[in-house]
Amino acid sequence: MAVIKYKSSDKIQISAHFNTNEFKCKCGKNHEILIDSELVSLLESLRTELNAKSCIIYSAYRCPTHDKNVGGSGKGSHTQGKAVDCYFIGQDGKRIPSQKVCLALEDMGHKKGIGYRCGGGSNESGQTHTDVANRKWYGDESIKAYRTKSCCSSYYEYFGIKKDNVVVNTYTGVFPKLPSRGYFKNGDKGIEVKNLQRFLNWAVNAKLAVDGIVGVKTIAAVKLFQKKVNTKQDGLFGKNSLSKAKEFKK
Repeated sequence: MAVIKYKSSDKIQISAHFNTNEFKCKCGKNHEILIDSELVSLLESLRTELNAKSCIIYSAYRCPTHDKNVGGSGKGSHTQGKAVDCYFIGQDGKRIPSQKVCLALEDMGHKKGIGYRCGGGSNESGQTHTDVANRKWYGDESIKAYRTKSCCSSYYEYFGIKKDNVVVNTYTGVFPKLPSRGYFKNGDKGIEVKNLQRFLNWAVNAKLAVDGIVGVKTIAAVKLFQKKVNTKQDGLFGKNSLSKAKEFKK
């Protein structure tokens, strides 16, 4: 991973869903853009984790002058091309709460910068700060004390949520993204499992915790779906089940 320099006039697609134009400094001047490829990869992973329809970048690279003009030090992670302030839109067209984005980053094991700024006085509508430079969790960045030290060691603790009792990233809205492959067995892990779990929550109201791990409850939900579409109830969600899922309607 590396920081790459681009011209302000560039409109280069640097990943599946992000273009250099989205990372330009908001000062309006014609100067280079710095973008860390690790940050882009993180945003892509976070977009998938949230099953988001889109990511709207409010602020990314900042020249030192602009960074100072918006309250920064002129030397922070934005000036290094290592940070963005953004928000995500869900498949239902609504903004995903910044609280949920912070929790998703924690669940992904992200150890570097996470913070948010409230929109309308609530983390339900704010922007999320994500960076790959500083090892600080800022909490509400409008609170000055949190700009210099971490607010907490866990956002579950910060928001007063018991992790064992919360279902993060369940999905019951419009048709969710399907896994790109079939066949899942007990113990399988990863993003594709989360896609499967989101689909099962939508299709058969499985109420699974979207933790990316195939266990007894996920297998039971697969069998329930297989029964619903009149296919073999083996709990493996193979190619036939995937085919049925692609044409499934509620």
